Amino acid sequence: MAELPMGSRCGIHGHNTETGRCWECDQDAGRPVQPHVADIIEPGAILYSSWGYDQTNVDFYMVTRTTKASAWIVPMGSHETQEGFMSGQATPTEPRYVSEWCECDHRVGNHGTGVTVDGPDYSYCRGAYGDACDCSELRPRPIKPAMHRIRRYGDRECLSLSSYAGAYLWDGASKYASHYA
Repeated sequence: MAELPMGSRCGIHGHNTETGRCWECDQDAGRPVQPHVADIIEPGAILYSSWGYDQTNVDFYMVTRTTKASAWIVPMGSHETQEGFMSGQATPTEPRYVSEWCECDHRVGNHGTGVTVDGPDYSYCRGAYGDACDCSELRPRPIKPAMHRIRRYGDRECLSLSSYAGAYLWDGASKYASHYA
């Protein structure tokens, strides 16, 4: 798709193109949505959520799709640099499209490969708390983007994630995180 003038509408899908590109045209052409710092909630925009009581947890999300009133998000990984006693600065890494959970309802880390002396190697799952599990191969669950309503908080757009956490547009700066509990 050709670049469009900033603030125009896509002639095919009708989306407002503040970034100069229509996200749906990009998806139709097989181009994935790229995470970026944004001024509005749009596909690819990075959001952050800072929450906690005894500690400050920071989660990052990427918007995959939007409508006028809703946004779909997937979690992103994060990197934290230690800057003090049990505290530091967090920044987002890559979007996660695959869960830490296997289809057998156990963590991916509970799966491994066993080695036998006279036979082929085999896959196994330790299950939860040492329980036996019939799972013989690792099948991570895909993460389905979660839909949230777009809200306004003062002059900012945000998403309400739960009763204790909201997601706000990330400004590109690292966010304070602590781990006291």
